Amino acid sequence: MRAAFISSACLMKEKNHRTTLAALAPLAHSALYTVLLDTDAPEPAQAEVPEAAAARLVEEITAAGGRVDAEIHCPHTAGELCFCWHTRPGFLWQAARHLDLRLDESYVICDTPNDVSLAYMAGCRPILVLNGRTIDELYGGFQPEPSDFPVARDLRQAVSYVLSEEEIAQELGHARPAALSQGADEIDGSAGLPEDLPASALPTLTAYTARPQPDQRAPQMIRYGGRWLVWFVVGGIWLSLGIAYLLTHLYRVRPFPEFVYYITLQFIPRPVRGALFILTGAIALLVALRSVRDSLPVAIRWGKDKDR
Repeated sequence: MRAAFISSACLMKEKNHRTTLAALAPLAHSALYTVLLDTDAPEPAQAEVPEAAAARLVEEITAAGGRVDAEIHCPHTAGELCFCWHTRPGFLWQAARHLDLRLDESYVICDTPNDVSLAYMAGCRPILVLNGRTIDELYGGFQPEPSDFPVARDLRQAVSYVLSEEEIAQELGHARPAALSQGADEIDGSAGLPEDLPASALPTLTAYTARPQPDQRAPQMIRYGGRWLVWFVVGGIWLSLGIAYLLTHLYRVRPFPEFVYYITLQFIPRPVRGALFILTGAIALLVALRSVRDSLPVAIRWGKDKDR
C-alpha cells in the first residue's frame, strides 16, 4: 500500500489557511493512504498538547473536504532520545511498520531541505513546497544533492503532482528509480522501521481509518485474466485440431516429400513424439504469457502486489 505523507508545516505557513487545507481534498478521492506528519517539535510550555493540536487540525482538514487516515506526532521533549524526524525518519518507519506501507512508492510533501533528506533516507519520494520562498533561499545558494525531486509553488501544486504521478504509474508503472539513501545504507527504505531503535524514541501514531487493504485490482486481473487464458488455450487447441485433421487428410490422400518424414519426427514412437510436442508447446506458451505480463502496468501484474 502507498501513502502520501503531509508535513503539518506545509498547512500552516500560507496566509490563507482555509484555502491551504482545501488543497488536500483531491487526495480524499485517491487510493493513497493520507498520513499527517506533525513535524514541529513540542515546546515544554506549549498551551496545547500534541494530540489535541493534531486532532483539531484533522478536523479542519475534514471540514475542508480532505481526509486524514492517520496522524503521527512526536511525544518527546528537549533532552529525550528522539528518532521521530529531525535526525532520522522515525515518522515514516513507524507508519511503514503499523500500516504496512511501501515507503519506496510513497510520497512526502514537505517544506524544508532537512525534510527532503529524511524522505530520501527512508526511500520515499520527496516533494518540496516553496510557500513563497526560493530554492536559493532554502539551500543557501548551493545545489541540492540529490536534486531529482520535484518542487511545487504551494500545497495545491504538490498534491496535483502526486496525483499526476499516480495516474502515470497506473498506466505505465513506476518508472522512477528507488530513492537514494543518505547516511543510512544499512536501512532498507521499503522494509520499514529498523529493529534496533528503542520504542521510547519512536513517535506516536493515531489511525483514524481502518488499516489500508491491498489493492483489489490484482485479484480482479487474475480472475478476468484467467478467463482470457482459458479462451486462449481452448482456441489454440481447436486451431491445432483443425490443422491436424487437414494434415491427416493430406497425408492419406497425397504423397509427401521425403523430408516431411524427418520434420514430423516419424522415426520417433508416437507417444514420445506427442510428449515432445506438448513440452515444446507449453514452453512456447509460457514465454508468450511472460511477455504479455511484462507489458502490463506494474499495478495489475498477476500476483505482484504493487502496493507494497
